[in-house]
Amino acid sequence: MPPRFLPWMALSLISCSDYAFSGEKDPWPGDDSADPSSEGDADVDADADSDTDSDVDLPPEIFLDACAPDVTASFDSGEIYVKSWERETDSGTLTADQSGWYHVYDYSLAESGSSQTNEVSYLRITNSRRPDGEPYWENCAGEWIVDDFDNSGSVEGRRIYTGTFWLEAGANDLALIHYCPLERRGYCPDFHDTSDAASTCDSDGPNSVHFNGAGLCLLRIDLPAP
Repeated sequence: MPPRFLPWMALSLISCSDYAFSGEKDPWPGDDSADPSSEGDADVDADADSDTDSDVDLPPEIFLDACAPDVTASFDSGEIYVKSWERETDSGTLTADQSGWYHVYDYSLAESGSSQTNEVSYLRITNSRRPDGEPYWENCAGEWIVDDFDNSGSVEGRRIYTGTFWLEAGANDLALIHYCPLERRGYCPDFHDTSDAASTCDSDGPNSVHFNGAGLCLLRIDLPAP
């Protein structure tokens, strides 16, 4: 995986994507009290904010090759990581300058290439306005799953879309959660790579996913406030 570890991120404009998205079940590990939101795609027809982004009603492009540093934020917890079995969740603090909806990008969360083929994960970002931390759009059972993009080659230097989240100005809790517990519960099998039996979600392979905000980039999006 590429390195991903700088403490700042930026905000700018981005376009729509044809990345597939659908889902229907609760993936939150263990505790059903944190059911994902049923909220999904919503048309937005008026851009009333002062930024320069376009109105969109779909998730953005998966890859982002450049990020203009207009607004800064930081991930203040160093490196966090999860594995497919014994360490399924980890968390840290994301501090943002301004409240709003943001597409959140970072360098690839996977880092082991074809030696670990299910380094798949998702984020939740919680705060007082969004206590469950669910993303605005979802591609699997209420979550935005970040696929293992380095299985077939390096994606070093390319930022990857990790979801659209409401951030409050100040501290927000960012949780990194491994996908494999979802797969073992029968959810979203399309994200499961079974090409290597030693690295499936049912194997004892670690399939570790790492996050520390190296290439973090926030792109503001005009959506209804929660």
